[in-house]
Amino acid sequence: MKTRIVSRLRPLGLILLAFILGIKTMSAYDFSAMYNGQMLYYYITNPTLLQAKVVYPGTSNSNPWGNYTKPSGHVIIPDHVYNSTNWLTYTVTAIGDYAFYGCSEITEVTIGTEIQTIGKEAFRGCSGLTGHLVIPNTVTKLDNYSFYGCTGLTELTIGTGVTEVGFCSFWECPLLATVHFNAVNCTKMYSYYNSNSIYYSVFNTGTTNAGPSAITTLTIGTGVNRIPDYAFKNSPSLNQTLTIPSGVTYIGKEAFYNNILMHGTLTIPNTVTQINDGAFNGCNGFTGQLTLSSQLATIGKEAFRGCSGLTGHLVIPNTVTKLDNYSFYGCTGLTELTI
Repeated sequence: MKTRIVSRLRPLGLILLAFILGIKTMSAYDFSAMYNGQMLYYYITNPTLLQAKVVYPGTSNSNPWGNYTKPSGHVIIPDHVYNSTNWLTYTVTAIGDYAFYGCSEITEVTIGTEIQTIGKEAFRGCSGLTGHLVIPNTVTKLDNYSFYGCTGLTELTIGTGVTEVGFCSFWECPLLATVHFNAVNCTKMYSYYNSNSIYYSVFNTGTTNAGPSAITTLTIGTGVNRIPDYAFKNSPSLNQTLTIPSGVTYIGKEAFYNNILMHGTLTIPNTVTQINDGAFNGCNGFTGQLTLSSQLATIGKEAFRGCSGLTGHLVIPNTVTKLDNYSFYGCTGLTELTI
């Protein structure tokens, strides 16, 4: 009889244990710690490697901070954090989804050099964040909407390790005028597309799909290999000559689409092998003779369409195997062509 009772109770015990473990999994954070005068909250992501991520303390991403005191002023994400409940030190490798969502009194953030990922909407609505934001070289991914609505940002440095910048990461950033792009091999850097399959930049002054970015100054780092598809599309205030460093091999689709104030002569360095569809479409401010890469293999559809300021003799290198449709359509200043 005793055995029968125990056997009947065992499933109930397992259910109760699973319920308790489920609650533990759902808990917002594992421990908290003060750093630079700010209380931050952490979730242990790898107990073996002693890794943790910064998270919000509330119980729901619809109200991430609940009744907790939101951080303000200068927030520093540390490289390591001490957990006083188990006397262990953890490496801080991520900033979680919604971690600082709506923390509008943060004025400055320093991201630790161990951080690898910045989560979805991590700093969304941090409208008090001003000045220069530096994404460290260790970061590989900025997830969707990560800095959406950071209306005070004026300057951005994207580190060498970034391979993905998610949808709308810097939308509603109307003051973000200076961008230093150092990502060596970024393969994804665009915003969502609508039913017509139109892609947009991750930079936008507002919230509308086709809204322009506020970028006036762009520098591309000397170690960059790829300029991603749609990276700086629709930046009509980008008023400078464009320097593409040697080492770049790929210029993405619509990467500089409709950047009407870029000016001066344009030289494509000899390392470039692909200029993709619409890369410089509508860039009518370029003047003089266009110099193409001696290693160039393909020129995409509408790549230089509407570049009416280009003049003189256009030489298509012997390495080029394909000029796609409308590649130089509307280049009204060209006077001579060698294919």
